[in-house]
Amino acid sequence: MTQSPPRSVATADLSGVGAGPFRINVAAELCGVAAATLRAWERRYGIPVPRRTASAYRLYTTEDVEQIVRMRDLVADGVSPAEAARVVLGSPAAVADEHVPVDGLELAQARILAATQRWDAPAIDLELVRLSMLLDAQTFYERVVAPVLTEVGARWERGELSVGQEHLLTDRLELAVRASLRAVNRADGPLVLLACVDLEQHVLSLLGAALRFASSGAHTILLGAATPAAALGDAVRSMAPRLVGLSMSLPPANPKALLRAYGKACGMTPWVVGGTAAESLSAAIEDAGGTVAVGPSSAWSSQIRDWLRSPR
Repeated sequence: MTQSPPRSVATADLSGVGAGPFRINVAAELCGVAAATLRAWERRYGIPVPRRTASAYRLYTTEDVEQIVRMRDLVADGVSPAEAARVVLGSPAAVADEHVPVDGLELAQARILAATQRWDAPAIDLELVRLSMLLDAQTFYERVVAPVLTEVGARWERGELSVGQEHLLTDRLELAVRASLRAVNRADGPLVLLACVDLEQHVLSLLGAALRFASSGAHTILLGAATPAAALGDAVRSMAPRLVGLSMSLPPANPKALLRAYGKACGMTPWVVGGTAAESLSAAIEDAGGTVAVGPSSAWSSQIRDWLRSPR
């Protein structure tokens, strides 16, 4: 049977069928979604979970119909059914008869992840460019880049994304964040040198920290991934920064020796260490003369002004 064209339930005229509950054929007609698809969505994703009669017939409420419409629209936008279900189940419930839209940033994250699943680099870039134009640089990183990065890592661990797909998205995110950083970096601000410690290859967290420093008025220069202590020391002596920031996501083999080397490289210049491994190594960092920046950058942003005012 051919389904009717999709309609928004918020504007549909339900006077001809009443307020519900509806049998599955009526719900399918209202939503423009095949009855077989409704059964599959219920079985696989729990969208929706209709009541049953004593004879096991499904009965759909108007709220169920609204969930189906939101799910249908997300899938039509290119979001995978599994991700669309997560968005719908996590979005605010409808109140009275008003349709409450899915949060825009949550939907944008879903589109980026769906494009990654399809290996669609142009679609990823398009969404990232659109969001970077709509949001300030720090919000773009904290509300889009960071949660997407966390989710793609979790999906890789579950086997839902390949290493290649993870690398594809990470590369696109890095390009977008670098563009945002260029827009906010202050050439006349106090100089902050940022680098990943030796053998550390993940630079996106470092870029997030650079955005936070730049948004606070600093001029940031990134030395990038896997910067040896000797190379950092050369840069510190040549450029005389106000502050050095180091990123460390995995504990090194010999953390005390490594951190002492970075402390020596920084000399009298204050230095801070962030990243997921920093908190567990706080004692070694402080013994080497550094300061620990724990948690997301928003948690330690209040300290940035003090760090930037610290005398060399």
